[in-house]
Amino acid sequence: MKNIKIIKYFISFVIIIGIINILLFLACSFNSNIIRNNVIKSSKILNKEGSFYHVKDISKVENNNLTDAQIINEAISIDNKHPIISYMKMRRNYDSKITLIEKEDINGDGLTMGFDKNSNTETLGGSYDTISELHYFLNKKIHTSIDNGRYWHGYIILYRPLLILFDISQIRLLLLVCFIVLFIIFLYLIFNRFDIIKVIIFGSSLVFTNYISASYSLESAPVFLIMMISSIYLLLRLDKIKSFGLFIFIVGCITNIFDYLTVPLITLGVLCSIYVLKLYQDKKDWKYCIKFVILNSLIWLIGYACTWLFKWILFDLIIHGNNSMVKIGIEQCLFRIQHTSKTIYSGFSVWDRIAEFMNSMPLYLLGTLMLIVILKKFNYNINIKDKRYIVFLLIAFMPIVWYIVLSNHTIIHYRFVHRHMLLFMMGVLLAINEILFAKDKKGS
Repeated sequence: MKNIKIIKYFISFVIIIGIINILLFLACSFNSNIIRNNVIKSSKILNKEGSFYHVKDISKVENNNLTDAQIINEAISIDNKHPIISYMKMRRNYDSKITLIEKEDINGDGLTMGFDKNSNTETLGGSYDTISELHYFLNKKIHTSIDNGRYWHGYIILYRPLLILFDISQIRLLLLVCFIVLFIIFLYLIFNRFDIIKVIIFGSSLVFTNYISASYSLESAPVFLIMMISSIYLLLRLDKIKSFGLFIFIVGCITNIFDYLTVPLITLGVLCSIYVLKLYQDKKDWKYCIKFVILNSLIWLIGYACTWLFKWILFDLIIHGNNSMVKIGIEQCLFRIQHTSKTIYSGFSVWDRIAEFMNSMPLYLLGTLMLIVILKKFNYNINIKDKRYIVFLLIAFMPIVWYIVLSNHTIIHYRFVHRHMLLFMMGVLLAINEILFAKDKKGS
């Protein structure tokens, strides 16, 4: 039986890799001139907004426009005559007619090209400024491309076709509509399967951790779409799904393909939380559920890591660069787990960032709990002997572990990794719900 399960995982992995390569090939097969007008419009919008875009009147969060500019640059830099090489390397500033130098992927915080107006020559950017880089490239001032082959960049499958018809502002609007529709469907299914209290917990956790503002970010939107779509699928198939392990493995693979190392854990934590609630309905005890979460977290991680590693292997087999992508990828992983950063962020520690993320959590948690207690008409019964809550606390601390392990990444990219706190708020609220309403097991 174990061999049969392993074969199913292997076949699923092969199918996923095959499908994603076909989709990337198709997305890179049309001429970049088709999207040029909307890329130029997007560049002007990004220049106007600046490096960190604030979604006014919705959230105080600043979205990272630097990565969005990089994504737009990658989309226009595709060479449809060589689509496989294009999506393997995923270059910026590449135009076969004007590019003279091609820089390979390197370990570290990354490079950008700039332009010196005084000398009328391109320069290696002193600061990371992909917005200006895109602007100067579109104006044919930059002749050096930069590879970024470590990632799958699966989001190109979504954004490149959209750029045929829309600029970045219009794409954000489309994403916002999708986010709202998915949010409504998700909460309806939560209510239908569980109860209004779970709706409040999941809904408030999403809202208070800036779910809506994520729709304005090209870099963060894909992983939220994966989380919501896979959660909706799971809720629809909750009693019929035969192997949650295989399902979470597939989700881990897909997450790695589309995510730009933003908040991948949400595709694990939210799905595990939903299924644990189902297991409690089925009268499973907390020890069983602890094992379930740990085992499936490892399965998700294997899917995520193997998909990433396979991209590096595939790159080396196809591209034959001067440096091994497997070596570069491993070095970059080691770089991201450093506890310091030799950049403008060198004065910060990972604990500083975690404290920032925690800053507003007590207020959000208290407000949501007051609403739940009111709805329950203050009919609570505190019980910590029943350890069902421990499972949700385990899920709640997933992002804390992520922050500590990937310290360098957390310190530098706090503008989007803070959204991992969705799991913390959701997990703590589910845990407290188990403690306060021990008598009410319906829908738990």
